[in-house]
Order: sequence, then C-alpha cells, then structure tokens
Amino acid sequence: MVDRIYANRTNAATYVQDDIGSSGALTDCATLTGKDLDVCEWGNALVGASETKGTSSVGTLLGGQGCVSAGATNEYIVTVAWQGLARTVAPASTCGQNDYGNDQLRRAISMRVQISTLSALAPPAP
Repeated sequence: MVDRIYANRTNAATYVQDDIGSSGALTDCATLTGKDLDVCEWGNALVGASETKGTSSVGTLLGGQGCVSAGATNEYIVTVAWQGLARTVAPASTCGQNDYGNDQLRRAISMRVQISTLSALAPPAP
C-alpha cells in the first residue's frame, strides 16, 4: 500500500480510511480503478487472497486488517493490525482497536509515507 500511495501521490489523501480487509471476505475488484482498486486489492491480500486451500483463503494474519491515516502535512501512516496469541502491551496505533476482544491481543506495525512538495524546491522565477 505504501508503494501504491507513492505511485498515486497526487491523490494520497483519498487513501485515508480504517478497517480495510476487516470483513474477512474477498471482494471483487474487477470493475475498480485507481485508489479504489488499490484499496480493494490490499484488502484482499490482508484476508489471504494469494494463498488458498480448496476454496478457503488461508494465507493471512489472524484477523488482519489495514488502516491509512493522515499525519502531518503530506504525511500518511499505513498500518497493518492483527490478533496476537498472547497478551502484551496494546500498540499505540488505533488501527483495529477494540476489534480483538482484548486490546492486549492486538498487534500493529506502521510505516510512514511522506509525500514531497516539489514546488517548494523550484528555483525562483527570473
């Protein structure tokens, strides 16, 4: 998802949303384009679309879901959350919060996407 946001940087803000893939079901992405296609395909990856056993998707994290949130100016945080097997300290990220029974079972990893403002680097007009 980070690469897709970078590739579509002019529309980066449209990617902000929570609970991507949280339904646990595959979605038909065939008619989608742009950001909608990116989010749909990422959601399918999070629910295990790439690995199947019979007709069941099995290649995913336990309860995996994704979130894209806005940070500072031109900054986006891409997070994947899932359910762990043993309780630990709840992560600081709110992605998937309260979705796993006990928040101490929630795991999350995040990556920051910083979109450059290239016009700020342009030389002054003569």
